[in-house]
Amino acid sequence: MVEILIPVGRRLIMNPGSIPLSLQGQLSGVVKGASQAKEVGYAFGRDKKPRQPLMLLGPDERTVILIVGDGEAEAAELEDLAVMKMEQAEEKARRGQRGFDFEAARDRRGLPSAKEFDGLFRQALQDNVKRQRRK
Repeated sequence: MVEILIPVGRRLIMNPGSIPLSLQGQLSGVVKGASQAKEVGYAFGRDKKPRQPLMLLGPDERTVILIVGDGEAEAAELEDLAVMKMEQAEEKARRGQRGFDFEAARDRRGLPSAKEFDGLFRQALQDNVKRQRRK
């Protein structure tokens, strides 16, 4: 009996139609979901080093994660990062959290919280009107 081994092709995930018009020519590709994240190494070739970022769409399809290798990291490493980030995003989605913690980012930079912003913005507009009327 003779056995024939047939290599199974991998589906490439470089979705040129999924790249936003403003980012055309600036991304290596777009990954949607954990299953596509696991195929990144095969899509590029595991030892290739993509120069342009890889865009991941989170489970809510609003969260965008960019993985930048800049020609230094191999596609296998990018795949590992993509899988890890997708798992983190899915865990946050299960807990009902956002993909990015804007409140913590505001706090780290010493900016007012979202609750304080409305009042401060209104006051800034009123101050601007008063200043313009004085001129």
